[in-house]
Amino acid sequence: MSSPGNLGAERDIVKQVCSEVSRDIGVRAGFRLEPILWESHTYPGMAERSQQVITDQVGDYDIYLGVMGQYFGSDTGLYGSGTEEEFEDAIRLREDGQGPKVQFYFSVGNVELRSIDIKQYEKVLEFKRSIGVRGIFYREFEDLTAFSSVVRMALSADSQQIASAYSASIGVAEIEPTALTKDSQDSPNLSSLMARSDGIAAQYLIIQAVKSFDRHTAGFNKLSSLTEVFSKSIIKFNREASRVSSGKNKSTTQVAKSFEALLKMLERQIVEFPEISGEMEESVSEAFSLFQRAALILSASKNLKADEMADVLAAMDGFLGALVSVKEAVNLAEGQMLEALTISDELPRLTYGGQIYSAILKDFVIFMDRTILTVSSSIDEFRNLQSD
Repeated sequence: MSSPGNLGAERDIVKQVCSEVSRDIGVRAGFRLEPILWESHTYPGMAERSQQVITDQVGDYDIYLGVMGQYFGSDTGLYGSGTEEEFEDAIRLREDGQGPKVQFYFSVGNVELRSIDIKQYEKVLEFKRSIGVRGIFYREFEDLTAFSSVVRMALSADSQQIASAYSASIGVAEIEPTALTKDSQDSPNLSSLMARSDGIAAQYLIIQAVKSFDRHTAGFNKLSSLTEVFSKSIIKFNREASRVSSGKNKSTTQVAKSFEALLKMLERQIVEFPEISGEMEESVSEAFSLFQRAALILSASKNLKADEMADVLAAMDGFLGALVSVKEAVNLAEGQMLEALTISDELPRLTYGGQIYSAILKDFVIFMDRTILTVSSSIDEFRNLQSD
């Protein structure tokens, strides 16, 4: 894996996906994906250039996987960055007829120009343009869920092709499935059973996916409840304030108490909401990853039963529908909250807090939009695989 050093999260995802693909498909097809990373596969040394130290120690590899965000990297003496040099090394090997399969990914999430090095970002854009002109296909991703999805699909496909070609070249007709490796958190008996039965492995992953989404649903119910209580409290406060301003109620004591209670509630929820939405995002990403792994196991199966894949795709369709419903409900909650928050400019503390509250909800809706697109694209890809 080749990337600038600031993409730690993406590098961790690649390591995790390699482990999952090895467990889900590799144990059946006779391969193991080992991520070759400079931080784990190289050691200090001396050479004419520091990048050369890394290049000399990497050795042979079957797949090159490059990633860039908004940072290009530091000059190596031959190229603009270590990532560019490693990419060119991979392309050169491929052109010689002995090289690896090449994958490249660019992060295209929201870019805040004030927070990045413009010169570095311009180099990234120029590099992307240059490889596109050379006819090298690359993928873009907006968030880590999408990155995990496209990388899992691509590594699964490339590794199976490589393993199949190698088996054919040495005359291996069939590789006996083996038990999952020790990094599995399952019991030994379950691990062995999953390794030997594609259907059982896929079904088990679907069960785990449903559990993950249940955690998301619980978080959403809590979020909805908090939003509803807050909206009702605002409406009640508005009613009491209107009675005072119209002269129907001359006492301001209750209004003042309601105002302070609203502020405390708002401050508490501004703290709680990011925690709840963060847990929801994590459980959604986990659920989708498990659904995708189940579908990949079945799509790679030599004994694929049409109804088994149909069941997985139906489960993914249901998951997609649930995500759309949650997004619409959060949108509605935000609209109701903003409608209720028709507070006079004389109460800026409450207005500002409401704007923060609204921004948190909007961020979550943006995440849901991206995840819905990722899940939908993945379902389409599996349906295309079936039709092929």
